[in-house]
Amino acid sequence: MPGSPHPAPARDPDGRLALWVCSRCGWTYDPATGDPLTPIPPGIAFEDLPEDWHCPNCGADRDYFFP
Repeated sequence: MPGSPHPAPARDPDGRLALWVCSRCGWTYDPATGDPLTPIPPGIAFEDLPEDWHCPNCGADRDYFFP
C-alpha cells in the first residue's frame, strides 16, 4: 500500500506543531507565526511548506532543518 503523499506533521510532546531549526544558522521556523518574509501564514506545518521554500536567514534548503 503506498504511503500518503505528505508525512504527518511533526508535533511536540504537547501535541502542538513542532518548531524546526536550521542547522546552518539556527533560525527557527515556528508554525504558530509562519514566515512573514515569504509570506507563509501562521498555522502552516513545516512539512506543508512549498518545496522551494528556503531559510529566510541564510538560504538553506529545507533539508537543513530538523524538529
